[in-house]
Amino acid sequence: MSKVAGPLIHYQGTIMASTTRALSIIKESTFQYQDSLPSLPVPDLDQSLEKYLDSVKPHVNSEELKNTTEIIANFRNGVGKELHDKLLQIAKTDRNWLERFWEPYAYHDLRMPTIPFMSFSGPGPFKETVWPQQAGTQLERAALNLWLRTGVWNQLRREEVPVTKSSRHVWCMDQMRSWANCCRIPGITRDSVTRHFRTEKEGSCPSHAMVFYHGRMYRLECLQRNGEAFTAPELQLQLTRIVEHADQQGAGIGIGALTFTDRTLWAKNRDHLIKLDSRNRDFLHLIESSQVVLCLDDDEPCTDTQISQTAIAGRNCTDRWADKSVTEIFFKNGFYANQCEHSPFDAMVLVELQMGLEKQVLEMKGKWQGSNIIRQMEPPEELVFTVDNVIQQAIQQAKETYAQNASTVEVKTKQFTSFGSDALKGLNVKVHADVFTQLAIQLAYYRLYGRPAPTYETASTRRFYHGRTETVRSCSSEALAWCKAMVDSHSSLQTKLQLLGKAEAKHSRMMKEAMNGQGFDRHLFGLSCLALEEGLPVPQIFIDPAWTKRCIFK
Repeated sequence: MSKVAGPLIHYQGTIMASTTRALSIIKESTFQYQDSLPSLPVPDLDQSLEKYLDSVKPHVNSEELKNTTEIIANFRNGVGKELHDKLLQIAKTDRNWLERFWEPYAYHDLRMPTIPFMSFSGPGPFKETVWPQQAGTQLERAALNLWLRTGVWNQLRREEVPVTKSSRHVWCMDQMRSWANCCRIPGITRDSVTRHFRTEKEGSCPSHAMVFYHGRMYRLECLQRNGEAFTAPELQLQLTRIVEHADQQGAGIGIGALTFTDRTLWAKNRDHLIKLDSRNRDFLHLIESSQVVLCLDDDEPCTDTQISQTAIAGRNCTDRWADKSVTEIFFKNGFYANQCEHSPFDAMVLVELQMGLEKQVLEMKGKWQGSNIIRQMEPPEELVFTVDNVIQQAIQQAKETYAQNASTVEVKTKQFTSFGSDALKGLNVKVHADVFTQLAIQLAYYRLYGRPAPTYETASTRRFYHGRTETVRSCSSEALAWCKAMVDSHSSLQTKLQLLGKAEAKHSRMMKEAMNGQGFDRHLFGLSCLALEEGLPVPQIFIDPAWTKRCIFK
């Protein structure tokens, strides 16, 4: 099963232009437009239902379509209208009506482990440029990356990170608050997120990082008492001290493995840890409030596929903290990856902040360019939890559970270099790069299996206050018609081009509607959540087989 999410780069236009600049001091502040952003609109119910019906057509037969049409009509004239009216009332007071539903129902109520099922990861960007595979560079690169990250963190604290913009629209920057000092907290029935990030105007903010190595964890301060950042060579010395200490002491107990279990089980084990010793509560707070988790990993993945596989479902679960919003993993061979808990923010936020960092790494040619003077520093503090037989057994069980879950995940990455967006400009039909990619996915799947591929593509709704995402169902009837023509030896080139144009126009329209808050998936999701909160029976529309067929990814 895979979730196909196409690139947003084309549609974000000037976003990429604005974020390729170094994250430097600018006149406008990062969060200054938050209060003036428009509220997320509630789509028209009739239009949402029509769009939903259109999305299921490629996946059902005529009898199923007839049945679904009747179900939609009953929903529109019955409980659907009642729920929609209640949603409209919520939207009168909530600037983002989806916000009250999204994190709880899409993420925090789910009881499955966050890794590998509810997180995202990917390889660092420098392996073909300034950070090729090289033994002995792990600590040097990790230190430089942490120094640069702390610089971006400081800019975010000072509200100097450029505001993301697209065309004439200012985008919501709220998710950037979850890039640092953020952690998911397990609950017995529902998780939550704790955010410790503060701007300088708002108050103090923890600046330390947590370093995980060989089942041990260490608090590493990134700022001096006067607020000045420790240099990359100084951070490298601290990392060296951590490695030497851990190697001397031997492998630690690996408390981090507990975060890889079922969420309810992890909540119970976390409560047990706290009851064992008050210091355990303090240690948990240090981890959860830290700027970032840095993992020093002994694995040596070489390809993008291997790096991605190791980051999301590798062998190591004792040197991770699955709940942290951002974990940076540096491997023994000098490569690195990001692993992120998905509930508090979306991947494009990470991309935007990473692009500023990436520019600086390239300008420095991957090497520290400043002073090599090492000032006097206190060694990093190891966090040694008090444990008992219950926790020791839970850690062993967690390792076994994770190994079983990880064995079900296979990651494959592919870099397509045969041609790019410039080549598309020479076609007789105007095709955006994103649409081209989505249609290529549909055609490849249809050629292999003779049926359409249910597909989820993400659209950003950050033009609105606290906007997150909307879904684009890129497997449209128009895309299917084009796929059929492409495999039909009797179909003419002119017919194929005409159908390509129609499929492209349909996809572009769906993307535009989604980004403008006029998609239908989140609207229906909100109505389903309201039905649950109202204690109503699950509306028939949400248990109709057609609902499932369009979103079971192949």
